[in-house]
Amino acid sequence: AVEHNGVEVPTVLDDDGGFVAELLLAAGDNSYSVRAVDVAGNVAIVTRQVWFGQRLGAGGSHSGAVIAGRYFAWGRNNIGQSGLGFTSLITDVTHPGAAKPVTFSLADEAVTPVSVALSQNASIILDSTGHVWGFGDNSNGQLCLGVVGDDVNEDGVDDIDMVNRSTPTRVTAIDDVVAVYRGFSHTLLLKSDGTVWACGKNNSGQLGNGTTVASDVPVQVVGLTDIVHINAGSESSYAVGRDGVLHAWGRNQYGNLGIGSVDTVAHATAVVVPELAPVVTVACGRDHVLALQNDGAVHAWGLNASNQVDASDNNVTSPVAVVDAAVAVYANGNQGFYEDGAGRLFGWGQNGSGNLGIPSDEDQPRPSVAVFGLENVVDVAIGALHGVALDADGFLFAWGWSFQGSLGGGSSTINLWPYRIPILVEGVR
Repeated sequence: AVEHNGVEVPTVLDDDGGFVAELLLAAGDNSYSVRAVDVAGNVAIVTRQVWFGQRLGAGGSHSGAVIAGRYFAWGRNNIGQSGLGFTSLITDVTHPGAAKPVTFSLADEAVTPVSVALSQNASIILDSTGHVWGFGDNSNGQLCLGVVGDDVNEDGVDDIDMVNRSTPTRVTAIDDVVAVYRGFSHTLLLKSDGTVWACGKNNSGQLGNGTTVASDVPVQVVGLTDIVHINAGSESSYAVGRDGVLHAWGRNQYGNLGIGSVDTVAHATAVVVPELAPVVTVACGRDHVLALQNDGAVHAWGLNASNQVDASDNNVTSPVAVVDAAVAVYANGNQGFYEDGAGRLFGWGQNGSGNLGIPSDEDQPRPSVAVFGLENVVDVAIGALHGVALDADGFLFAWGWSFQGSLGGGSSTINLWPYRIPILVEGVR
């Protein structure tokens, strides 16, 4: 028998003694147990924890982590993307150089962050009640903070809420959200009913609602149901169905959609990425994509300017195999990583700023060397030029380009410096 969060889950046994059980995970922490009884009546029970969502986030040069029910932020804060209530000038020492707790203010209701999505200079947080919070850059409505029905001014023109926020502000136009992801200037939201919603810039059709009109309130991605995972590139978007089919929409200038072609047309409705076995999850760089299949194989496509797809062409328009035994994938900018069964990270692609966490400063055309000193990682976030990882012992590490506190190493960390060996993030233990 299988139980999830204390509720028994239907289980299907096969002729070889194996079983299949499908768990509908809640955002945040989940517990499941498997109980087996042999013919003699002996009972064995195994219990495990699994987290649904991203406990870590890494943007252009800011970072964040959900630790013990609180959200901590550090790094660049020129637009208030840290959520600490102020903005920092370029030369200002108030860019938080170590992790700082962020306050979520809501009268008479506790707010428990469970998932974080950072990109460029904007931050999106999901709480345990299915509500979304936004702060930082809102120049294209990417914080989803508009009000339904208030988006047209007296001239009949869309009036987008473009006011930046320096403290977490709750999104009122949508609830019952279970997953959040960010593109460069747009945001994707997955609801518990399996539908996908999006807000922000829409010049390439990245909102997936059949138009190229920006929106400061979440609009539904057309044609998608029964979705279990989402992710976003700079101006493209992706969704995995319960059946393992991968859907893509938005920019295809670099072969982003994996459909065998390159064009500059806005793809405002989702298409199926062909030539893939059932997909478990995807990770997106600026304009390239990694897809992890259910057999552990990883395929990649899109922009290949820094060998981040591990192929010879500048643009790879269809999925190509790069790894055959991964348990997770991560990406951003022009680099990607896969995680092996020992919780080690192997990166490839751009590496001039210490991005890959290895001694070399050369771009890597294939994953071969693990991030130095990291193992047993339980969550990872990759930013434009830096990375953050949480290990099983609760230690938080960062590596790559140190800019205005992006690595969270405290006052001793050098600004404008590539850290090729991970350092400890201060302020979260």
